[in-house]
Amino acid sequence: MRIEPEIRRDAILDIASEIFLERGYAGTSMTVIAHAVGGSKGTLYKYFSSKKDVFAAIVLKLISDQFKPAVARVAEDASINCRLLQLARCHLTLALSPRTAAIRRLILSEASRHPELGVLFFEIGLNWGQSEIIEVLRLSMKKQELCGADATTAALHFRALCEAGIAERYYWTSGEVLSEDDIHRAASIGVRTFLAAYGKE
Repeated sequence: MRIEPEIRRDAILDIASEIFLERGYAGTSMTVIAHAVGGSKGTLYKYFSSKKDVFAAIVLKLISDQFKPAVARVAEDASINCRLLQLARCHLTLALSPRTAAIRRLILSEASRHPELGVLFFEIGLNWGQSEIIEVLRLSMKKQELCGADATTAALHFRALCEAGIAERYYWTSGEVLSEDDIHRAASIGVRTFLAAYGKE
């Protein structure tokens, strides 16, 4: 049975993701990935031009699979407080997921030897995910539900306030399991603090 290219590509990324997390970036090669996938390097190069390209696709897939669909469900007709709370929960659910944390730890552990990883994660991961937050805030400013006109700076503040405290604790402690209540509490505090600075009331 012929496997559709997109399905095959996603399967390669799932396998490659596990290899990167197990062996590290330096310990992973296109040969290793091709062997684990069960095909030739030639087949792998039909989908990805390099190891860096594979890793970039993994980061992008993580965000597009989880964050974009969740943000798309943020109710536009809800109050600004409810919309921001939904947005904060979406962001924290992805940012504090075990897979995201594992990738972030991997990048930090290898950034000194492979500085391109940090640049990649910032440009593709953080910036691409942040664009969704910027758009929600931009529309809220346009409707005059929020003060200010710089949605990009506001998005940086929003993300930082939501992650304050909980992200540091989660990333640098091993084995901690965050509950829905933990996520909701951090999101609520972040949104309340954000609205104190950007809210109309």
